[in-house]
Amino acid sequence: MFPAEASPDQSLRSAVAGNFVLAALLSISASLGTIGQVLRGELINPDSYMRLVRLHDELTVGHTLQAVARDGSGQGTVLAWSHLLDSLLVLLAAPIGLLTDPDTALRWAGIAVGPLSIGALGAALAWAVAPVADRRYLWSAAAACALAPPILGYGMVGVLHHHVLLAVVTTMTAGWALRLVLGSGGTAAGIALGTWVATGIWLSPETMPFSLLSFGGMALAWLLSPETPGLRAGIAAAGTALLGVVTVALLVDPPSGGPFATEIDRLSGVYLALGVACCAAGWAITRLGRIAGAAVALVCVVAWMAAFPSLLRGAEAVVTPEQARAMLAHIREMEPIHGLGNVVAYLGGGLVATGLLGWLTWRRRSALLAYMVLCGGFIVVQGATHLRFATYAATLAVALLPVALTLTTRFLGERAIWLLVPVRATVVGLAVFLPWVMPLLPSHAHAAPQTQDMACHTRAGAALLSPYAGRIVLAEPNDTPELLYRTGVLTVGSLYHRNAEAFMRLRAAWRSKPGAVPDAAVQATGASLLLVCPRADQQQGTDRPQDALLNRLLAGEVPPWLRRIGAEPSGYVLYERLQ
Repeated sequence: MFPAEASPDQSLRSAVAGNFVLAALLSISASLGTIGQVLRGELINPDSYMRLVRLHDELTVGHTLQAVARDGSGQGTVLAWSHLLDSLLVLLAAPIGLLTDPDTALRWAGIAVGPLSIGALGAALAWAVAPVADRRYLWSAAAACALAPPILGYGMVGVLHHHVLLAVVTTMTAGWALRLVLGSGGTAAGIALGTWVATGIWLSPETMPFSLLSFGGMALAWLLSPETPGLRAGIAAAGTALLGVVTVALLVDPPSGGPFATEIDRLSGVYLALGVACCAAGWAITRLGRIAGAAVALVCVVAWMAAFPSLLRGAEAVVTPEQARAMLAHIREMEPIHGLGNVVAYLGGGLVATGLLGWLTWRRRSALLAYMVLCGGFIVVQGATHLRFATYAATLAVALLPVALTLTTRFLGERAIWLLVPVRATVVGLAVFLPWVMPLLPSHAHAAPQTQDMACHTRAGAALLSPYAGRIVLAEPNDTPELLYRTGVLTVGSLYHRNAEAFMRLRAAWRSKPGAVPDAAVQATGASLLLVCPRADQQQGTDRPQDALLNRLLAGEVPPWLRRIGAEPSGYVLYERLQ
């Protein structure tokens, strides 16, 4: 694949660059079925619209904002997202802005994020596994990551999300940890590792448990082989860099409650404390013997976890159990994986990868490999618990594919050349036929594209609301981001944890009984407009009372305090409150 005279560094750089291009192109190929609607102004995934809504507001006022002001009936909804991806979007949009208006430039930047993220993941995977894989097979990681449903669902054209970038961060973290464990790193590798861990937490604390697995692997390697060159210094440098970068990031991008606030779902004082713990643990390992250093490091980490017990609940810790149950019914990516087809599609690769690690552990009797088996099991379990975490299980599988092909080559010897033919033919075939293969894969509902044929297409609903800027509308919460993006209305609630109270008001209003006058739950929303569509019957569940307001409106029974003021052929009906 590479010229014989190419140096190892040159060949790796070529592989990394080639993987970026291959993965990005395959992502675009997989998106051909929806590119048409994206070119017509659509985006995929409600979060894509919500991020642009906040970013548009920020550029309008000239400074960063934590909340989307027009949600929550005008009281605003705080988003847990940091501003790191927002900043990258502005940079990406800057050259596009020379050719078009700022809003269009931002939308095109958002459209490009998916393929660019997939390309970055392909490049990161090639670099991360290069020390333990044959260079001839590094391209397989790019091909596999662009074809894996849990990754591709967040990396299609028109999906503006950070989930694939989080996989990039955890991959780079693992790659630096691998180099330290193999003795090819040192202080510089430790600084890089700590910087990547901090960057991941800045993007989203979701990466934290997966990044800490890398720290655990380095600590175990140090306990087993304290003489490994550069390992001890690398561990100390990683903790110090983590603390330093988190501190700077907090000063630049503090949470809504201030830099020392306890907000576990975004960069906050919680992770500053983690930086302190990792820094102290790293220096303890550097300065003390194995037993004392390990004991101090363990105490630091346990003390940090004990100080913030809500970490075990994740993002659900910011809402009550009742709110969590109600909201999770609407957020598919937060649900566990159900059904054999979805288990195979989203967890199958992770299970096979963990099995491969188990086999290697048995063959080589390695404690480090046994630790990796435990890590693989943890990653798969997390993916089974929350659909969005299946991205990490798929990334583990993709990372081990070049390794598996390398091991097979060593086993088969000269006969291994026959491996390349069917593998490359499969990749080429999928690249050509992927637009037709995609609809056959299990649905990735949290990133499912909206099509013109879908009942109640949100863009059509937005057209009904366009004359009513400044009015509060009660609508389907999944529609909220796009309605805010396309109109000047205010929305009652959305599916973001930081304003669960607004969502609960929305939920109570739709479940209220339609009497002669508006129910108190409807009045509490402040809504003067109600936007209804048949799709809400599926999206909002079937656990409503039989005589709930939404049920009656879907059945065509309009209470006397409402009048119909508009309808749209795809199904939307707009009502106005009379009192």
